[in-house]
Amino acid sequence: MKVIVKDHKIIEKELDIDYPFFLYFQSELGEDELVKVFPDYTISVFFTLFGAEIKQKKHYGYSENQIINNLTTQEIFDNAFEEALQHLVKLKSGI
Repeated sequence: MKVIVKDHKIIEKELDIDYPFFLYFQSELGEDELVKVFPDYTISVFFTLFGAEIKQKKHYGYSENQIINNLTTQEIFDNAFEEALQHLVKLKSGI
């Protein structure tokens, strides 16, 4: 039997959204992730059942569907970022 591969074409499309923009994702377990997207990197605030994470990583792109269906506001991202920082400060202090 011959091997069959799938070749996906990437089509770039410009959206009427400026950087930075903000996304909100929720996993099936109810874990929240808020993302501030810049042209080259993202800042993610991730709330799990066990705590909070803040991380910066390289931005590889999102699909139009991911962007349009998960847009949120800077205010919501900033509130989540501040909440995660407070959680980490308390953790550092041993509270």
